[in-house]
Amino acid sequence: MSTSSAASTACNRSTAVPSPARRWRSGRWLLALFCLTAAGPAAAESGCLSPATQTIALRHVHDGDTVKRADGESLRLIGIDTPELARDDRPAEAGARRARERLRAIVANADTLRVRYGAERRDHYGRLLGHLYADDVNIQAELLRAGLATPLTIAPNLGHRDCYRAAARQAREQRRGLWALPAYQPQPAAALPADTRGYRVVTGTVQRVGHSRCCIWLNLTEDVALRIARDDSSRFGITDWDALVGQRLEARGKIYRRSGQLRLTLSHPDAWTLY
Repeated sequence: MSTSSAASTACNRSTAVPSPARRWRSGRWLLALFCLTAAGPAAAESGCLSPATQTIALRHVHDGDTVKRADGESLRLIGIDTPELARDDRPAEAGARRARERLRAIVANADTLRVRYGAERRDHYGRLLGHLYADDVNIQAELLRAGLATPLTIAPNLGHRDCYRAAARQAREQRRGLWALPAYQPQPAAALPADTRGYRVVTGTVQRVGHSRCCIWLNLTEDVALRIARDDSSRFGITDWDALVGQRLEARGKIYRRSGQLRLTLSHPDAWTLY
C-alpha cells in the first residue's frame, strides 16, 4: 500500500541534507521536546505529547484506530474508538472509511512516526497498545478533534486522558464529524429500537440495580441495561450502587444485544455523566 511505503521511507531517512523548511520543523520539534522534558511528565500529558517514545515504521493502516507496524505487529491506538469497517455480513458503520482515510493521510505525510506504549502493553487480542505521534502531532487527539473517533478510557492505560476528553468534548460541542450524525445525539433508553447496534449516547433514569458474580447491572428500562464489571466498579467511587435507583444519567458507548436485552458496558466513569 502506498501509505505504508511512504511511512516506512519517512521513518528511515537519515543521510539526506534537510531543506530549510525541514530544518525549521526539526528545530521546532527539538524545542518542543526540550520543553516537555524539562517540564516533566505532567506537562507532557497535558499537551498530548510525551518525550518517552520509540520511532517506528508502518506497513499498513487497517482502520481508524489500528495500524500494522513494519515488523507485522498490530498496534491499537489507546484512548479512542472509531466506527467499524464492513466485516462478514455487516456493512461499514457511518464514518468508518473516513476515519481510516484520515489516519492514512496523517501517517503518509509525517516525517517521523513515534509510539509510546501503554502501561498495559497488549490487549486480549495480542495487539500492542500505544499512543501514536506524527512529528509533533498526537494522532489520537487529532482524530478526536475532527470528530472522527470517540473517546475510550480503559485502565490502566490512562495517559493523555484529560487531553483526549477535551478534544472529544470540543468536537461534540461543535458537532463535527460523527457528532453531527443522528445516531450520536442523546437518545432516551426507552426510544432505542430493538436492533440498535454501535456507538450511542443513551439517557435515562436507573429503574433497578442488579448484582451478579461478575457484574453490576443498572436497568434504564426492562430491555436496556448498563453493565459494570466488578473488576472495574471500584473506579466509579460508588459505595452503595442500590442508591442509584432514581438517578438520571447519560451513558456513552457501544450498544450490543445479549439475552434479549440491549446492553452497554461501562469500564470507566469517563463514559457516563450523573445528573
